[in-house]
Amino acid sequence: MGKDFYGVLGITRVATEDEIKRAYKQKALKCHPDKSCEPDAEKKFMDISEAYEILSDPYKRSIYDRYGNEGLKDYTSWNYTFDPRATYRNSFTNGSTGSASPFSNGDDYYDGNYFVKYKDPTTFYDLYVTLEEVNKGGVRKMKVTRKRYNHESKTTVKDEKVLEIQIKPGWKEGTKITFEGEGDEGDARTLAGDIVFIIRDKVHPTFERSNSDLIYRAKVTIKQALLGTIVQIPFLDEKKKPHPLKIQEIITPQTEKHFVNEGLPYPKDSAKRGLLIVKFDIVFPKILSDEQKTLVDCCFSNSVDFYQTNVINIAIIDEQQQQQQKQQHQHHQMNNHHQSNHQTTHHTPEKSQKSQNNHRNHTNSAAPSAVVQPSTTTTNHVNETTQQQQQQPKTSPNRPNPNKPSPNQSTMSSSQNVEPASTTIPSQSSRSTNGTTIHSNGIKKSSIINEMSF
Repeated sequence: MGKDFYGVLGITRVATEDEIKRAYKQKALKCHPDKSCEPDAEKKFMDISEAYEILSDPYKRSIYDRYGNEGLKDYTSWNYTFDPRATYRNSFTNGSTGSASPFSNGDDYYDGNYFVKYKDPTTFYDLYVTLEEVNKGGVRKMKVTRKRYNHESKTTVKDEKVLEIQIKPGWKEGTKITFEGEGDEGDARTLAGDIVFIIRDKVHPTFERSNSDLIYRAKVTIKQALLGTIVQIPFLDEKKKPHPLKIQEIITPQTEKHFVNEGLPYPKDSAKRGLLIVKFDIVFPKILSDEQKTLVDCCFSNSVDFYQTNVINIAIIDEQQQQQQKQQHQHHQMNNHHQSNHQTTHHTPEKSQKSQNNHRNHTNSAAPSAVVQPSTTTTNHVNETTQQQQQQPKTSPNRPNPNKPSPNQSTMSSSQNVEPASTTIPSQSSRSTNGTTIHSNGIKKSSIINEMSF
């Protein structure tokens, strides 16, 4: 019987016209030589087209059913010369003037009568926009290069075109703007593809974007995070002055402050705006000195004994250092005063003459045969010496003797090992040490933190 046309299409001998047509389209699209990469795709496509040419015609099908291929030669004028591509095209257009695609690539669609031209692939571009453009809107002009088919010369040429994009306020990242038919056009059998621009957020030096909200990250030191600070908050609208935000509570990485209606416009309602969210980045020191480590330990220790043995000692040592500095200053002033009196006595001619007379009288009194006579000069010298002694400052009982070492000086030589003899801290008591308040749990923490120099 020759070729099995029913087997080629994969249908039974009682298949209806619709089943024959459906089977042919499926196999023709799969085996079309412009789509399939198989080496025998051309032969399979011709066999499928030949089978459809016979079985889709009721008269030819009846001859084939009764006499096979040989009967077709004898009882029909069909000479087996046909155009398989024309058969393919006519089967999809169903006799209409529409043109068919040799393969679909998923872009052809069937409207119930015939397949239409498929479109060239869509070309995508990323369009980076600034937050200022999203905030107020704007216009962008983009030059694109595309392939276009010249129907006169029947060649494909490169073409450039400038497309204008209206950026609407509040557009979110990922928004697509489509220009239909402005893309590539490969040949006469295809439709020009589309060009799609995808909105992307350009990195901003100050703000981050989260949908319609803006995020500002304020940097604060650990000292500011613990004691509070004032942060200048900028706005996206440069016409607005930065807002001084005063923070008194402890700042943590989870701390946030919100400014209503200071974000970006909503895409569907530009009259409404999102939030300006202030987050905090706490800057920690890279290294701590031993003194800073001790202060941090003092500040965050919860042990009362620790405060009694360490924090109170620090305050007492500080007080002793200040007292010692005060005593050294007083001693220095007294030395300057003595030197001044000595220089005055040495350079007075009258006093120098009296001293010489006194020395002469003392020498004469030392001789055994000399007779000492009272002298007015000697009497005046004694009286003047008595007056000088009375003019010298007396040592106050409360003032330390400059020639006697202070008991605090020996304490400072081993200040780290000093412990108060009997230091008792009541549960609710406090005392003042040179302006530093010491509570029942130690020195006021803010004073210690201020000394950290972070």
